[in-house]
Amino acid sequence: MSPLEAWVLVLLVIGSIEGNVKSSDGSVSGDAGASSLSSKSVRELKSMLKELKGDSKGVLEKSDLVQRVMEAQKTCSYKVKSSSTKDEGKDSKPSSSSSSSSSSSSVMIGKPFATTIAGLKCIQLQTGKHPKGTMILLHGYGANANDLASVATLLASQIKAAEASSSSPSSSSSSSGSFGAAMRFIIPQAPIQLQPGMESYAWWDLDVTALMTKAITNGPDGLFSGQTPEALEHTTNLLKSIIEVEREQFRIPYHRIAIGGFSQ
Repeated sequence: MSPLEAWVLVLLVIGSIEGNVKSSDGSVSGDAGASSLSSKSVRELKSMLKELKGDSKGVLEKSDLVQRVMEAQKTCSYKVKSSSTKDEGKDSKPSSSSSSSSSSSSVMIGKPFATTIAGLKCIQLQTGKHPKGTMILLHGYGANANDLASVATLLASQIKAAEASSSSPSSSSSSSGSFGAAMRFIIPQAPIQLQPGMESYAWWDLDVTALMTKAITNGPDGLFSGQTPEALEHTTNLLKSIIEVEREQFRIPYHRIAIGGFSQ
């Protein structure tokens, strides 16, 4: 509440206590208001008029000053009432912007952006408003999600070009098996950070020294034979969670979700 509004409220309360009668528009009736104001000094009346944004210039008699104060009270009371009515109407009216923002998707179109899916930091790229397929790209050991953002951008542009070519009148090839131009690319970032302060991540830990020894002993072909990473099941479950999010939020079926990437 502004000082002006507070001052008007005080005046109305005082008038009510002294038996003043308020008209239907909230102003104080003539005789009772004049009687209350007449008991005040000229200095007090001028101070009140100043607070009410009134003008005391040209006023010679105290009775005229009282009349100016009463007129200013009525004007200010009307403004306060009108302002309150507008604010109430504004509050009661539903916000179209908030309702539209809540119903609209927060996905950016055409540019890679960072997000979180199923608890994993991810880079997303969506080429259209109604995606028909999803490609999940996995970075390799020691890399991060940003390393594959350019790959997703390149693939998106090639798919768009291929779709435009297949849909041209001169093309005789069928595009019924293609994903379509509107696609989603997701690049999840592995949860294990190899070195603090470094943007280097892995899906599971590797004993590089033991692998080098095994490669010398068994050769490259037998490097990973008989070895199952402990975090393999956990990583698989993370990818399954991302797939389920795609199915639930974007209604993309299993057969239109592909997984690719680099070796761990």
